[in-house]
Amino acid sequence: MSWVAPRTAVQASAVFKQAVPSQSAALPARQLSANLLKTVPRDRDDQSGTRKLLSSTGGTLEVTVIDASDLIAADLNGYSDPYVTLGLVKEEGGKLSKRTSVIAKTLNPHWNETFTFEVKDQHQGFFFRVWDRDVVTANDPLGTASIDLSTLRDFEPQEFELPLQGVPSGLLRVRTYWTPAGAQADAQHTRVISEEEKRILRAAILREQNRRLRVAIAEKEVNKGKKPSAQNALLLDSDAYLKQLVQVQSRIAPDAEEQKQKEENLCLVNAECKLFPTNTYTPSTVTLDWSKYPKCPFGPTMRKQHFLVRENFLNSSSYGALPKCVLEALHLWQVEIQKDPTMFRLKTLPQALRQCTYEVSEFIHADPNNFQFFINANTATSTIFKSIVWRPGDRVVIFDVDYEATVHACNWLRKYYAIEVIELPIDLPLTREEIVSSVEENLKKILQTGPLPRLANFCHVTSRTGFIFPAKELTALFHKYKIPVCIDGAQAPGHIPINVNDIGAEFYIGTLHKWCFTPQGTAFLVVRPHAQCGLTPLTVPLRYGGGFVAEFGAGAAHIDYAHFLTITQSFEFVRQVCGGWERVMEYCSETAKQAVQILEQEWHTTVFQGDPKLYGRLPIVPLPNGIFVKASVIKQIMAYLALCQNITAFLVCIKIKGVPTVCVRLSCQVWTEPNEVRQLAQVVLDLGGAYNTGKVATQMASDLLL
Repeated sequence: MSWVAPRTAVQASAVFKQAVPSQSAALPARQLSANLLKTVPRDRDDQSGTRKLLSSTGGTLEVTVIDASDLIAADLNGYSDPYVTLGLVKEEGGKLSKRTSVIAKTLNPHWNETFTFEVKDQHQGFFFRVWDRDVVTANDPLGTASIDLSTLRDFEPQEFELPLQGVPSGLLRVRTYWTPAGAQADAQHTRVISEEEKRILRAAILREQNRRLRVAIAEKEVNKGKKPSAQNALLLDSDAYLKQLVQVQSRIAPDAEEQKQKEENLCLVNAECKLFPTNTYTPSTVTLDWSKYPKCPFGPTMRKQHFLVRENFLNSSSYGALPKCVLEALHLWQVEIQKDPTMFRLKTLPQALRQCTYEVSEFIHADPNNFQFFINANTATSTIFKSIVWRPGDRVVIFDVDYEATVHACNWLRKYYAIEVIELPIDLPLTREEIVSSVEENLKKILQTGPLPRLANFCHVTSRTGFIFPAKELTALFHKYKIPVCIDGAQAPGHIPINVNDIGAEFYIGTLHKWCFTPQGTAFLVVRPHAQCGLTPLTVPLRYGGGFVAEFGAGAAHIDYAHFLTITQSFEFVRQVCGGWERVMEYCSETAKQAVQILEQEWHTTVFQGDPKLYGRLPIVPLPNGIFVKASVIKQIMAYLALCQNITAFLVCIKIKGVPTVCVRLSCQVWTEPNEVRQLAQVVLDLGGAYNTGKVATQMASDLLL
């Protein structure tokens, strides 16, 4: 059987039909991949041992401009803004018909752009010219190169490294594929499919197999009168699962099968070959002089040299705090944006934001194709909640210790969609095993009283109680009962090591400004592939219908992206100045343990979470005589500490053994030292437990009241 590697998305769709027949929905992925590779023959040579060449001098030429290296610097900043023009001309000075995109500020650009030419005469010259793009003056030449079309072999990709002529240095790398006019893809004209094409086709087969399996499973569940699985619950309506799936797919692509296949394959090629090339990072346009930011010990020295926060700042987990180097980078990015906002969004932003995506994805162990940035965690939560097709009587499960904003969002759903919000009681403190056991016990009771919940939501690290929940175990528990999971991990990244892929939740939300030294307004959402289909932004985007990457990606919203782009410098600060994340987490965890010992000794109370593994860097310690204190008084105590004692600390009221108790939530960062905790302990002791009277009441009666 002859086979020629597909040259277009439409041809690729034919390959899918050939390698993935309609009866193969239940075949395993390995067998599907084997079916594909069986159709790929080895190169066949003619009897003389050389590749057969057709006598025709015309044909179709595909040219891929891969990259260039060691270009000359044409701009005063020491870089160039290179692009390539290419085409067929009979004379060297003629105009070239096609051009690549412009890559800003680099001497080693990567294009990987393909162009097609119809060649009537193979003896015609084919030329490349590399230029530096100038907005004001004429474009500067960076060199020329050419190839002899008569030397190209039929049906075979050939790669050339072309030295640039007319300039001191420069090398252009291109790939060609020549198809003679009138040639037919028979057994004598086949070629070996490239590894890149194999990877793309395998991925397409796996996605197609996954889609067909979900349809088959949903159909089987419908016929048996069962509820949908966790992977189908967000895609299919509870009464007409298959009909809903068709409706969802029809909104994504036109009804015409050929056009649908074409768009799916073009999206696949763009996403995997261009948007997210493996381990390829585009250099940032903002660089810092790290010699100005030397390494130093953690504690007061770190605060004085690298931060602007004042002494006794013990509440970084609310809004975080920026290092000076990140503030500098933020300003530089904002300046860079204003130089040319249009070109920045078109060219610089996608590449720079992609680099940040890879940085964070690697840090949290998530697939970058499933990752998107958001301005805050609440926006991501609302996006998920409002994307689900709710019906009256649907149910959602949350914990009674969840973040207040999430509870408000659920109450909004209850008001406008008449759904049932079920709060599972979590009587903390508990061990990790006790938490899972308690949730399962309550979940069994819920399933006996009504339909299967459409979604379960819980915090990885609770904000008010500072408790680290067993996210992986709880996700597995909900999946056991076919309930999709959304995890609010706002307090997790940088606080504790996390592996989003290993946790396995449909949705994982996180923030970076609390513990990762980024500007406020840097959050993210990781969505498993099977849950991306029905997810839409809160505001209808310009690229509506383009899929998860297009609708939520770079430039989809008109916001200031500078705070996202500084993520690279924030993470570099950890590497260059702090010595890495492991060292940061180790210091802060040890500081938290010391802080707990100090407060327990001074106040004669016990840390709420008990085990250090359950509080990490966020211990909760009850105040002495802190029971039955009103919420308004808690604000007064915080104001007194901040305005009169210069101590910024966050106080919470939680139930300990059923009794409302005022506690301090300590946030231990790289600048925190035990002496600051001792000052807090002494100031609270000086109040003598008289939080409603005495110094606090007198001071708060003044104009300093919050």
